[in-house]
Amino acid sequence: MPKFKQVRSGKTLRFIPLGGAGHVNRNMFAYECGEDIIILDCGAGFPDFEMLGVDVTLPDISYLEKEGRKSKVRGIIITHAHYDHFGALPHILPHLPVPVYGSKLTLEFVKLALADQGLPEKQDLFEIAPEKDSFSLGCFRITPFRVCHSVPDSLGFILQTPVGNIFHVSDFKFDWTPVDGRLFEVGKVVSAAQKEQPLALVSDSLGATTPGYTQSEKDIEASLEREIEEAEGRQVFVVTISSNISRIKQTVAASLECGRKICFLGRSMEQSSLIAEKLGYLKLTKKDLVEPRGAKGFDQSQLTYVAAGCYGQPNSAISKVAGGEHSLVKLKEGAKVVFSADPSPPGARNAVDLVIDRLILLGAQVSYYEIQENMHVSGHGSAGDIQMLMGLVKPKYFVPIGGTPKHMRAYSLLAQEMGNPQEAILELREGEFLEFKDRKATRGNFSFRDVLVDGIRVGDVGEVVLHDRQILANDGIVVLIIPINPKSGEISGEVKIATRGFVYVKESRGLISDLEKVVRKTAESKPSKKKDWKKLRQQLEIDVRNLIRQRTGRSPLILPVVVET
Repeated sequence: MPKFKQVRSGKTLRFIPLGGAGHVNRNMFAYECGEDIIILDCGAGFPDFEMLGVDVTLPDISYLEKEGRKSKVRGIIITHAHYDHFGALPHILPHLPVPVYGSKLTLEFVKLALADQGLPEKQDLFEIAPEKDSFSLGCFRITPFRVCHSVPDSLGFILQTPVGNIFHVSDFKFDWTPVDGRLFEVGKVVSAAQKEQPLALVSDSLGATTPGYTQSEKDIEASLEREIEEAEGRQVFVVTISSNISRIKQTVAASLECGRKICFLGRSMEQSSLIAEKLGYLKLTKKDLVEPRGAKGFDQSQLTYVAAGCYGQPNSAISKVAGGEHSLVKLKEGAKVVFSADPSPPGARNAVDLVIDRLILLGAQVSYYEIQENMHVSGHGSAGDIQMLMGLVKPKYFVPIGGTPKHMRAYSLLAQEMGNPQEAILELREGEFLEFKDRKATRGNFSFRDVLVDGIRVGDVGEVVLHDRQILANDGIVVLIIPINPKSGEISGEVKIATRGFVYVKESRGLISDLEKVVRKTAESKPSKKKDWKKLRQQLEIDVRNLIRQRTGRSPLILPVVVET
């Protein structure tokens, strides 16, 4: 273990959540001290249900783009190989070209993400080996340690700063029988914490509302084996997170034990299996595998499909199978489908339920979270795990991350149960940062916004666009087409009304006729010889909206279009 210096400094340390404060995903946290900034994680997020049309959400790095802070960033450290912790890198690195650090498995997933976006392979990626102890980035001395999670090779970090030591532990649990055999390095944590009281523990809060301790990944093996054994003579699909190497390994082992071969279904699943084989997490021979293209002609009762799409993603392998749209695989009557994942991202439950319903209607027997509780083990520590970590570190301050406000509040109550004062637990919201000086913490504010990805464009969808999309989804649109003579400012032709998603025009001719009359009356009462029709459009919106609300109780999007003729 490295030696930790006693704090003798009047410097200030800032902790700035650029994402992950009050959210389960898009995790990104900056630590700023003097002329140096380091970043922990760079994750993408899943859009909330009201973010219509949005593909992913990103952290907001505008704080780093102000006052010359970009030049202070020494690197981005990724804690583990989950999309909500590294998935924003392809979008962020072009604007923040700094080195990226992570464990061996994590960097393999990072390489794939960068390659998918066509970023150059020359990106500076540096492997972190916990066994080799510490490394430095600016004034920060960083000591990694292994933690347990649902994906192997996950890390926590001790950040030695001039202001005090921070223990940053993202997604974790205490698993004493992990699938990969690598235990949480408790000794390393305790040894560092005992040398000097840590200034703060910044840690995962997602499991704070769940009592007790999270089960070991090993606990699920018997359930998987039983599900596959009971499906003798039938087609089998096991659906899980493509980055959950441990679950994939368990599924493969259970299937081979039952004399089945393996078919990885879905691009992300195929890529994950290749990474797992490359790094030794999976040991498969060619005779154990069946390629998707050859699966159709193979005896389906001797095959296990390991499929991506446990969150019900529309273009995932299992969604295509459920919709009868997969070009290579067809679901057989009586097939067994096992969902071995918890639909935790916001909005995922409805999507998963839709896929399950479709599979059932096709004749499948589906095992899922509501009827088969032992088919998933969380990767997040429950209340007992969280309090154990608190007791091991014994910091002055506690900072919950990676959860919603209810999880953060539950985390706060757990810390208080252990005798810590309420003022020692610092729950942050978006746009808040912490400043540590002389071992005291104060709050500050910074400008924060949602950064949304829609298609290939980033940041051009905001609150106004989302509001319009919600109106369109709920009440449709009414387009008012008004021909006007630009010289006289008078109506020069027939007023037309076009609608989409509002009413069925053929059955609402009376309403449409009345709308045309209102448009004509408003336009004729405000003749103008100017070519600026802004005031006319505003009045048309008001008058038409009033009539529509009176007659239908709806509030569609009103779009007046003035055509100069």
